[in-house]
Order: sequence, then structure tokens, then C-alpha cells
Amino acid sequence: MPGLDIANLTAQWLAVLITALGLGSLVTQIGAYRSLLDPFHGNRGAACLGPWADDEDFRSHLYLKRPTPHGPIIQGKYTQGLCGLNIIHVSRKPVGQVGKASWTAILEIFHPESLNQQPVLLEGKLGASNSMVIPMDSSWKGRLPTHTLIKHRDKACTTITRTAFITCLVLANAYQIYKYSGAAGLRVAYSGYTGSWEVQWPLGGSAEVEFFPLDSHDPAQEMHPRTFERRVDKCILMLMGVIQGPAVGKIGFPEPKDSGCSVLEFHKNGFIAHGKTTHLYNMMGGNYYDVDYLLRRTLHSADKPPEKAVKISIRTPELDLNRKAIRPWDQDQQSSCVYVPEDE
Repeated sequence: MPGLDIANLTAQWLAVLITALGLGSLVTQIGAYRSLLDPFHGNRGAACLGPWADDEDFRSHLYLKRPTPHGPIIQGKYTQGLCGLNIIHVSRKPVGQVGKASWTAILEIFHPESLNQQPVLLEGKLGASNSMVIPMDSSWKGRLPTHTLIKHRDKACTTITRTAFITCLVLANAYQIYKYSGAAGLRVAYSGYTGSWEVQWPLGGSAEVEFFPLDSHDPAQEMHPRTFERRVDKCILMLMGVIQGPAVGKIGFPEPKDSGCSVLEFHKNGFIAHGKTTHLYNMMGGNYYDVDYLLRRTLHSADKPPEKAVKISIRTPELDLNRKAIRPWDQDQQSSCVYVPEDE
């Protein structure tokens, strides 16, 4: 029956057409589905990750779930430097592409190469055809190992160790400006040459570090060089109160104390006596048993100073707490002094 065959053929073609339309709709909407299933939706692209936006594993578009973006591993220690380099060039403001993630700004203020020398155009004797441009590569891209980023509070975060964070603070000459500790946890803020750092450590959770670079500084009016050279090992030794030289080795100095006279006693490999700094020095990669120590012993009124010693007088202004002002040093006031034996 021809009429029945035509009806069956029409029904089959309608089924094929409806299936094709359904598959086409799924194909066109697969991008929307992938965005809904992507935990890093809104945290991709150069606006968030800066130059690290294209660093992710390859995955076919047939997969609904997009690959997790990658970010650099930031490491720092006394024995390893920052990201494997002992000499770091620090800029006052980020130089280069910076994303919404604060770790992209950190990598744009600490540079592996100096930025003081701009690309120079060398004119040859034969004219512009003999010119040469000297390139400058100061990016960490391709120099650092990467790992998958972590989604935390709508942010694409990377991990940073305690030693790396302390190294960054030391290189930026940061100091504490705010601290609050309560039942909810700890919150600390630091300010330095490159910007401000904020640490939030909730009780029972992981510490969160966020960096806020300077935004009110005009590079056109900058009087200093674009970057300063920093040696990681020397900056950390300065933080620990340790000096190092070919003739004396490593010697640790005590903390400053109140006014009064004292004598410095040399102790071979006695840096362990500096209890507050010993643990931090070991954590940063040093060995405290290799460091000598100058122990500061207070001289009382009945004690006699050493006969063969160099007396160092320390005159410091005195803080008047009632007036909240610094009062100039008075000549009649007894100054602090330190005796250093000559035979040590």
C-alpha cells in the first residue's frame, strides 16, 4: 500500500530530524554545561591568572569538565633562595601582566632579572638597517614548576610555604602594622616597600595569605631605580641577627635590651642560647650549631667591667609616655654601653 509506505517513511524522517535537532541543541549548549560544571568558572583567563591563564592540561572538548588550571610553586629558603635564585630584583610596583589572584602580583614584584636596563636600540654606522634590539626576559613563566590550583572562596589559589612567605616579607622589608588574635583565629597585616600583606588564619583551618600591591605610586615620578638587587641569604641572616665573614665565620648577636651596661661574652657554637631565633633559623634551612654567639650579660653596679675591653657607648632618645613624644638625650643621663673583650 503506497500510502502506508509514505506515512512510515515520513515518520522515520521526522524521527531522524528530531534526533538531529536534539543533538545540535546539546552541542550548542555544551559550553554552558561545561561552565556550570567548572569549579573555576570566573577564575580563568588573563584577567584572573595573568600570564598563567593558558597553563592547564590538555583535554578534549568532548569532556564536560574542563581541566584544572595550573599555577607556579613558590618556594623560598635560606639555603635555596627564592624560587631557586639567591639574587632577586625587587620592584616597587608590579611590572607586567597581573591578574586578580594576588600570587600573580607577587611574581611581578620579585624578578629573576634586573629591570633597570631597558631594551636598547643600538644604531650601527650603516644606519637603521644595522640596528639591533637587546631583549629582556624578566618573567617567571617557564622557570618555575607548576601544580594544580586550589579553589578557595571564589579564588584560584596556589600554595606557599611558611619559609617562602617569610622570605618574601624579608625581601620586601615588611613590618607588622596590625595583629588580632581571638576565638575565631589570627589576623595579621604587614606593610612593606612593595605593598601590604594580610594573613588570616581561622581556628582549625589553613592560613590564607593575600598580597595588595601599591596602587597610588606613579612610576613616572619615581626617583629610585626600577628594581633593587637583594641577596636572599644575606637578608635572612640580617633577620636572624647573624653576620658572616671569611675571617669570623658566622656570629649571632643578642637582642637589644634596656638601658644599662653589659658585656658581650663569646661562646663557640653557642647560638642555641638565642632560643627565640634558633627554631626560625633551622626552619629557614640553617644549622644553629655552626653559629657562634655573643652572649650579653648585664653588669650590675657592684660588678667591675673587663680590664681589656672596648667600651661602646650607645646614646638613644628616651620616649616620654606622658607627652607621647621623644625627649632628646640628656647629657646627665647615664647612657647604655657594651664592653667587647679585646681577646675575643
